[in-house]
Amino acid sequence: MAVVPRSLFRRALHKQTALKPVSFGLIAILCLSGIFGGHTYAQEDAGVDASVRYLADLQLHTEEEMLSLLQRAQQLLVDGTLQPGQEPAVTFVLHGPEVRLLTTDHYLAHRQVADLAASLSALGVVEINACLTWMGKNDLTEPMLLPFVKTVPFGPSETRRLREQEELVAF
Repeated sequence: MAVVPRSLFRRALHKQTALKPVSFGLIAILCLSGIFGGHTYAQEDAGVDASVRYLADLQLHTEEEMLSLLQRAQQLLVDGTLQPGQEPAVTFVLHGPEVRLLTTDHYLAHRQVADLAASLSALGVVEINACLTWMGKNDLTEPMLLPFVKTVPFGPSETRRLREQEELVAF
């Protein structure tokens, strides 16, 4: 049984003041649904081991695939499999057109994905990385990314490194 205190909700908002307008909607929904209401939840078997860290490597590079993986990560939090503030359970390495989903100039067009990604990042459930090599070839720069997106020099080699050295498992 795990208890999620309200203070974690407040800390997530306080830490990400720059993201508050972007992520507040989802955090508010989670709050209203009881996630941060101090209720006790039993850890349910969602086919995910809370002690294992996962790697989300998009294959189709679509908005639908990105949203689906983010929703799976969110379900880990909702089910009580993960607690906010732990080491990120799911690391995303974006190295295709999905990087555009998380840029400031495309925010309004892809708000659902961006808001969910921002909220999960603020809560420490996911870590999102974008490939600088792909970005350079597609006229994107780091300042164009939403604030919670980190960068890596080359996505495919980072994916390989995370699997081999960090022993992340496919999500």
